[in-house]
Amino acid sequence: MSVILFVLVSTNAYAGQNIKVYIDGEPLTTAQPAVIKDGSTMVPYRDIFEKLGASVDYNADTKVVTGFRGKERIELKIGDINAYVNGVKRQLSNAPYVVNGHTMVSLRFVSEALGADVKWDNSTYTVNISTAPYRGYILGFYAVRSYPQFERRAGSFSEASTLWFNVDKDGSIKQSLPDGYENVSAIADESNTKLSAMFFGSRETVSPVLADANLRSFLAKNIVDTSVMYKYDGINIDFEGLESNDRDNFISFLRELKGYATESGLKLTVSLHAMTEATTWYQGYNFKEIGNIADDVVLMAYDYHNPSTTSGPIAPYWWVNDAIEYAIDNGIPAEKILLGIGFYGYDWSDGGSASTLTIDEVINKLGGMQYNFDSKNLSPYFEYVENGVKHIIWFEDGDSIDLKLKLIRMYGLKGAAFWRIGTISESQMPGFNMWDVINKNLAK
Repeated sequence: MSVILFVLVSTNAYAGQNIKVYIDGEPLTTAQPAVIKDGSTMVPYRDIFEKLGASVDYNADTKVVTGFRGKERIELKIGDINAYVNGVKRQLSNAPYVVNGHTMVSLRFVSEALGADVKWDNSTYTVNISTAPYRGYILGFYAVRSYPQFERRAGSFSEASTLWFNVDKDGSIKQSLPDGYENVSAIADESNTKLSAMFFGSRETVSPVLADANLRSFLAKNIVDTSVMYKYDGINIDFEGLESNDRDNFISFLRELKGYATESGLKLTVSLHAMTEATTWYQGYNFKEIGNIADDVVLMAYDYHNPSTTSGPIAPYWWVNDAIEYAIDNGIPAEKILLGIGFYGYDWSDGGSASTLTIDEVINKLGGMQYNFDSKNLSPYFEYVENGVKHIIWFEDGDSIDLKLKLIRMYGLKGAAFWRIGTISESQMPGFNMWDVINKNLAK
């Protein structure tokens, strides 16, 4: 799927009018008046880039305009409808062109690529651009050592999904509620934060259940009864590793579960492996049907590299982008998708295995030293030697998280799902206060 960032109006009827542009209420002054060309509002590239805080460069030999802001990079070429946002090809509605010595570019494309909202007022021929945070849904996974951060920041989440329930081979539910679990519910109530119960199952456990109609029904009822008993607002299904012969059975299970959940006033969320055309690891998930059945779908866009693979970025930007496009192209409505974002790292030793680190543990490993940022994958990494053994840590920092959060706005997704509460760093070290990055991009 190629993203086409939509035009402001459908005709060139306003080409002769005085087009006004405001950014956060302030007028944009341009060296060449804004015009409508084939439905797109076009402005001089330097004016819009610089007003949105980006520096610019123009290569006269290649006729390429490049805008830079932090780790963000946008490239447009005169006469070419293909542009590049952080290395990913995008298609323009109108190619850049030159008028009176000024290179004119699509106002909407540049603004949205830099994380702003654009609205056209047809009655006044006015473009209003807002850099305010995107209004979206924020789900946080509640797991190990999540309580202290949840107690402090429960109000930052629309929903918390607790990992206290596992599916057994006979369709029963294994519970692992911690001592004081009632306090989590009380904090959620005080913060007006919804709670959902996540039910986890590996293929080894759930495949036999899904294959048996009676066990499917038994499990669906068990999940709803358990959720009602503990006064949850919703259900989150995370059945991982399903293969092609589980595909139809999983859909039958979800349809039955959805019926019971609706009767009990429970929302149904399904968490899915991120897949692309090139990385369809598991074939047990019918994205279109899941998108029809579920109220929300979490796209777990992390673990591209993990302890079972060679070292590498955990969630490369291009792969996350491709995973979003694959999900939408295969039938999951954008307005149901919560983009899964992980706040952790993996430390691979040379010739050995990888260990999981929280972001704060990564910061401790860094010890104030500089680290690298991979320009292709837009992911940070750090190399060091300990006891004569080489290590490499791939992780997330504020810049890599910022870039992923901007994809939520670009594709019009419902919001984000953070893995996990308790690991979202609150460090004041430059580049690592994740809440500053989140609050800049996303507001519930």
